[in-house]
Amino acid sequence: MYAITRHATVTSVDEVVRRVSEDYIPNILTGEPGFIELRFVKISEQELMGLVFFETREQADNSNRALRDWIQQHAADLIIHGPEITVGEVLINKIARPRQFPEDMAA
Repeated sequence: MYAITRHATVTSVDEVVRRVSEDYIPNILTGEPGFIELRFVKISEQELMGLVFFETREQADNSNRALRDWIQQHAADLIIHGPEITVGEVLINKIARPRQFPEDMAA
C-alpha cells in the first residue's frame, strides 16, 4: 500500500472541501484503480492536507496526475501555494478500532 500526502495553502478550505466533495471525489477519485481511502485534514482556515491511500505506487502516481489536471480545471483559483505532494510505501498500518465519521454515517 502507498500513501500520498498533499499539502496546500488555499484561499478557503471550506470552498476546497465543497468542490472536492461535490466533484473530485465522486467523478474522479472513487473511480481510480487501487483507491483505498482519503482523509482531509484542516490545519487552519487556509491550510489543508490530504492523505490518500492506493494499492500500488503506479496507481498513486496516476492519481497525482489526475489531481493536477482537476486542480487546473476546477480549483486553480483557490490555490495560494502547492499542493506539495509526497508518495511513500506504508510500512505499518494499524487501526485501533473502526470509526465512523459523520459523512460515513450518511452513506
